Amino acid sequence: MKFLINIIEKLKNKEELRRTISMAENPEKGDLNDWKDKDKKIETKSVEEVLNNKSNIEKTEPERKSEQENEQRETELKDNEQKKPQEKKVIIHAKAYKSIILYATRYANSSIRQEEWREIYGILVGVHSDDAVIVERAIPMTFGESHDVELGAKHYGFIAEIQDQLDAEGRGRFMVGWFHSHPGLSLFFSYVDVMNQLSFAQPNPDFIGIVFDHTYLLDSDLKPQSYSAHPSPANPNYNITEDYDTHPFKTGIVCYRLNDPFITQDNPKFDTNYHDVPYEILGLDQYFFANLLTELSSQVAKGRPLETAYREPDAPPSAQPKAAQADLSQNQGAPLGDMGWKSDEREIDLKEIEPPKEPSEELSQRDLQKIPLTGPPEELSAIPGVLPSEKLKKTPEESKLDNAMQLITEGKTAFLINDSFSAVEKYNQALKILDELGNKYIDRMLDTYVDVAESCLESKHENLAIKFAKELKEKAENVGDMFQMANADFIYGNALLKKESTQEGLEHLKNAAILYENAGDLAGVGKVNEEIAKIYLDNGDYTSGALFLIEAMQNYKKAIEKFHVKRRSSWALPANLRTAIEKMKEKVRKYMEKIDSDEVKNKIKNDLRDL
Repeated sequence: MKFLINIIEKLKNKEELRRTISMAENPEKGDLNDWKDKDKKIETKSVEEVLNNKSNIEKTEPERKSEQENEQRETELKDNEQKKPQEKKVIIHAKAYKSIILYATRYANSSIRQEEWREIYGILVGVHSDDAVIVERAIPMTFGESHDVELGAKHYGFIAEIQDQLDAEGRGRFMVGWFHSHPGLSLFFSYVDVMNQLSFAQPNPDFIGIVFDHTYLLDSDLKPQSYSAHPSPANPNYNITEDYDTHPFKTGIVCYRLNDPFITQDNPKFDTNYHDVPYEILGLDQYFFANLLTELSSQVAKGRPLETAYREPDAPPSAQPKAAQADLSQNQGAPLGDMGWKSDEREIDLKEIEPPKEPSEELSQRDLQKIPLTGPPEELSAIPGVLPSEKLKKTPEESKLDNAMQLITEGKTAFLINDSFSAVEKYNQALKILDELGNKYIDRMLDTYVDVAESCLESKHENLAIKFAKELKEKAENVGDMFQMANADFIYGNALLKKESTQEGLEHLKNAAILYENAGDLAGVGKVNEEIAKIYLDNGDYTSGALFLIEAMQNYKKAIEKFHVKRRSSWALPANLRTAIEKMKEKVRKYMEKIDSDEVKNKIKNDLRDL
């Protein structure tokens, strides 16, 4: 490199000398090449000036000003791109997701003719943390036409009213986004959607917009054939396959944020001024669905809509106008806490349901999307699966489990907003309840120990992580769960490494690898090997580090064919393991240059060839 620099410097000096001699010999003419270049520049510049002047004559002053503002704005965006922090991901509570789906499918489902489908609109309430937007509640507001929905003055009044009630709660919650549906139209932001988003995003750039299309969840000809994510400049490495559990074909929703919240309408990029944002749905497990089915049966038995809008009367469909199209401006609604979503402190049990006059049939397998969401009470009472009230009452055990699940959700949220003290307290309460319920819910309890231990580790509370890992190991040993015993050692080992107890941490990691292998979790074995490789590489032992990376890749390759039933981590999905293998190959090739032993190099080359 120095050799090349010296040559370049000599050439530059030689050229300067040549120009000096030329100018001395011909002071009037100077350097001929310089004059040629100047003529070219002058000629080109004059042509450009003529074209620009002609273009400017055709433009009005406001057009020229707008064009200049757009160019200036694009320059500012490029300048700020490097300074831009990592974009906040979105955490959606399962209850909020439920409200979006139920309200949207009330106006567009397989029992309604497609030409009669209607879009819906609502707001999202939650809180921000340093690295996430947390959506705790979704409040439906209104419905519109098949291709459009708008908020009127009364709805903006409702939003202000909701914020007043949130302020009165004193928990720091506010409007973090909005949602609407595109029934059968696919997932995207229309021109109007971008306009709506702009009005909220300018004072709050983290503001999000969720779009839902129920046809993505249908197993029919109506289901879209493909989905193409809008690239995110803030997350250039975001890959939809890495978040397959939140792929639109799994959830029916996409979360969007604006690229530039201050863009003007005349900007040619206005229509595409948005991108996908990674999101996670919190608490979407079998317990949530069990409660959801109970709630749906309750609402159907009452002859009521499955989800109502803010200030919409909670009355049977027969008492409402056709297709539940009540005039919301005349509604006398209940307070915020009684609108189908509750504040965390005021969660109430489902009201007791009066038995129908005639006994209904036994519950049968049925597609809930085909149950009419509106109609006379006599039609609803004839639907198979409407249960008498005594079958809908929860046992003390079920109520306890519900309480534990709610505490876990609250604990996860507390970790997300960096309130570790409250989070640990919630988890401890949940673990106590699960322990009281006995071995019937042991899997749920062990999973909860993993959740809280990993969250403590991520929150840099290593001592708490070790405490919960020890308790997890003890509980798992009592029931012989080798997979969870391995998880305990893996978390314990990583916590010790963060405390700089390297040798002891390595022993726990190696023990975790043995337990994962005995449990048949090859992805887990690979993950441990990858972690151990990092330790050796950080300490300059490139031979050991490269060999452990080879071991990790070999186990990841096997895990692609043999997936462990308890391994629910997204990183362990086949597509993500393949990506991880390719990245590790590049690392190994890089570190091979620093390995002295030819024998080791040849072994690594052969192993890479086999992979």
